[in-house]
Amino acid sequence: MDRRRLADVRAGTAGQQRSGGSGYLVGSRLVLTCHHVVADKQGRPWPRLEVWLGHPGDGPRRRAAAEVAWVHPDRDAALLQIEGEPFTGASPVRWGWFVGSDPVPYTGLGYPEFADYESGRGVEQLGGMLPPLGVGADSGLVLDQGSAPETAAGRAWAGVSGAA
Repeated sequence: MDRRRLADVRAGTAGQQRSGGSGYLVGSRLVLTCHHVVADKQGRPWPRLEVWLGHPGDGPRRRAAAEVAWVHPDRDAALLQIEGEPFTGASPVRWGWFVGSDPVPYTGLGYPEFADYESGRGVEQLGGMLPPLGVGADSGLVLDQGSAPETAAGRAWAGVSGAA
């Protein structure tokens, strides 16, 4: 995982942020995230989409307007195309799939809602095991997260949707 590719995705109207989540830059101008992060309850993209690229611990992040370039027809996935200069200088994104049944360790970075500090959005690192034989309600993989924060909202990792 290249922390320079970390994306803080914000969506809403011209005057108000209505949704936020995480994403990962998978091409020079393409950010992979969850569709529900960038769309309203009817599935329509929010009129204002913004992506902040990079890890806050590395200094100023790059801010770019974005638009939905693609939505998966059956999964909660979307690609955003960001405006401005293409992202360069990072290693290519590695893709793969399971070929066995043994759980594999994973690590990820995201912007959970509970880490919204006065100084800006905070990054949290997630980690655990990914069990390839487990299938979630939407036929997706279920993460075996080692620890989770307590929250009154009932969703411990709200805002991490779309994290790589």
